[in-house]
Amino acid sequence: MPRVGGPQLVRAFDRLAPHGTLVVVGDVTMQPVQFPPGAFLGNDGRHGRSIVTFHLQDGPLPGPDLTWLADRLAARDLTPHISWRGSWNQADEAVAAVLGRSLRGKAVLDITP
Repeated sequence: MPRVGGPQLVRAFDRLAPHGTLVVVGDVTMQPVQFPPGAFLGNDGRHGRSIVTFHLQDGPLPGPDLTWLADRLAARDLTPHISWRGSWNQADEAVAAVLGRSLRGKAVLDITP
């Protein structure tokens, strides 16, 4: 998702389905993330929600984290919501779509031999 963080991250968690997982990779917006009182309560059928974070600065290599993420995707525990997919040769198009905020999901670049 392009530039998701700050208030958008709070809204994304609020809309998360029961037992859903919000995966946060880094911090793109550099805006404060302020959850309102009660945001983490499991009322109104919003129980079992979680946030998983990944950061690459000054930490361990991302291999185990990416393995965990790939395993969750393979098991269909997570849904990536891919809205654009194309060849690595179309990277400029993908970047333009992400920066232009025209996607409602992830962009995936396929690397082929």
